Amino acid sequence: MGVENVTFTLLVCSNRFSGDFRRLLESISREDLSERDALRIVDNGMGEGARAMLSTELSQLNLRADILDEPRPGLGFARSTGFSGILTDWVILLDEDNELGQGFLNSLRSHTADESEVGGICPCVQARWNSRVPRWVEDYGRRFCLSVTESGEFSPEFEASVWASAIPAKIRPPGGGMIVRREVVEAFNRDYSRDASLLALARTSGSLGGCEDAVIYSCVARLGYASAYFPDILVLHHIPPSRAEWRYLVRITWDTLLSYGAYHQMVYSRGSWLKTGKLWLRFCLSRLFSPPIGIQPFLLNVIACASYGISLFRARSAHRVS
Repeated sequence: MGVENVTFTLLVCSNRFSGDFRRLLESISREDLSERDALRIVDNGMGEGARAMLSTELSQLNLRADILDEPRPGLGFARSTGFSGILTDWVILLDEDNELGQGFLNSLRSHTADESEVGGICPCVQARWNSRVPRWVEDYGRRFCLSVTESGEFSPEFEASVWASAIPAKIRPPGGGMIVRREVVEAFNRDYSRDASLLALARTSGSLGGCEDAVIYSCVARLGYASAYFPDILVLHHIPPSRAEWRYLVRITWDTLLSYGAYHQMVYSRGSWLKTGKLWLRFCLSRLFSPPIGIQPFLLNVIACASYGISLFRARSAHRVS
């Protein structure tokens, strides 16, 4: 497929309009959008005032957007609605606090035209803190809950790579920056959009964390596609000071691992109690002895182990009963 023939839908789901959202739209307006590309926004409870500001911003930037409504609160529901009726080759999932790096779409077109076996792409997601935060918070956020492609093995020096189909994927992009083929989102909607137990694991109005990103991306391998990491495709993640607060870090760690424990039990550990215990032990050993080092990150990792274990064994009991 020629570079000029590859098409994209940029999908943004949100329940508010803010300066962050405006910055994202401005970065999209600077890209080389073709007539066959699409911008789709899912209104997940913005309210009339925010919706009006969004419409005004779109008209000023001369961006054509398809705005859909999803009244049920939660990112899983919003993304499922946004996935319906996609006509382009690829879907780019973006959050309102993202910003596209310069030349994002041109780089992406080049890669997707050359990599026919790839079904999921992780860009380089770089954190942009809006204030100075402790070094351990930056490191912890990159590794576990904020922007995951700047730390550990996937440092800024890590080069472009393609991995054969595997579950779990070698590298999985966060939802803000995930790039997948149309067939992947179609598979998600076909297999999961009516599965209340899985959609309940997504972020909702009462939770900071969820695993809908992992559920979506698991469809890449299920369809036999490879995964790729391309560092020249850049997404910036702007992070407010509130996300460095201890209370926030505790909540997002607890909520996220509650979601993942149930998901992993459903997907990987439908077996004996011993198998579930081994899954939890492996998680604890890897998490407790991973950087960053210090009392505060260690306590957060203890919280992660406790939350993951509670959810894992609770899901195991529910599965046994059912």
